[in-house]
Amino acid sequence: MTTSRLARAGRSRFFIGVGLLLLMVGFVAIFHSSQQQLEQLRQMGIRCEQQHEVISAQLQVEVEKSFRLAKSLEGERLSHQQNRVELQQRAREEKEIREKSTKESNSRLASMQQHFKLLQSQHDDLQESCAKSFAFSLQFQQ
Repeated sequence: MTTSRLARAGRSRFFIGVGLLLLMVGFVAIFHSSQQQLEQLRQMGIRCEQQHEVISAQLQVEVEKSFRLAKSLEGERLSHQQNRVELQQRAREEKEIREKSTKESNSRLASMQQHFKLLQSQHDDLQESCAKSFAFSLQFQQ
């Protein structure tokens, strides 16, 4: 009985030892697997952080570009507005000059027409006077 008990105790110690060994191997395998996954997650985190930095830099560049474009657009708007105001002012000045010139031309034309009428009436008077003188001299010669 003692040998069978010893044999049974030896077998059970053996199975317990094998079980403990298997349990330890399982824990080591699980630990190793979790360490690998942890390392993969760290690497993935590093890659994500690098990509985040790259995207942030690209975003910053785009924001600066957008800001410069907006500033440039505002400058062009102001420039166009100033040009429009200057052109409108110049158009008004040119219109005033043209109207003044037209008035002066019309005034000169009216003055010349009056002078022409005066000269024409003087011419008619002179012709009439000349015709009378000629008629008188013809009458006197006869």
